[in-house]
Amino acid sequence: MTLASNPAGELSRQGFARTQAGAAALSRSVGAAARTSQTIGIEWMDYLKQVSSEVVATTEKVVKAGSPVKVIAIQGDFVKAAGELWMARAGTFRDLYATLATDMAGPFAKPFANPFAAATGRSVTAATEPKAA
Repeated sequence: MTLASNPAGELSRQGFARTQAGAAALSRSVGAAARTSQTIGIEWMDYLKQVSSEVVATTEKVVKAGSPVKVIAIQGDFVKAAGELWMARAGTFRDLYATLATDMAGPFAKPFANPFAAATGRSVTAATEPKAA
């Protein structure tokens, strides 16, 4: 049998090639997601170390404070410092979690990127553009 007379064999080879490409894309995606997850863990540990040191320092100050007014002032300073620390890290965490979501969706994003184009062969903007008269 020749290749021209065996279209099922050709379809089978094409399907296998697509499966291999999909598996490779999934493997790359899992690897990227694992690296991003590790980076997120490192960032969280660093953040928690900083917060812990702030808590220890504030606790020592509260224990040594002589009056309730001083305790309230120390606690207020702690809340302010903790908030500033969180705001300094929030952007980093946002970016890391966005990267993780992108890494995880990588192999699946391409087929669903523009369902209209896949179904009709045209882009969404082509469908919404006014037709020339």
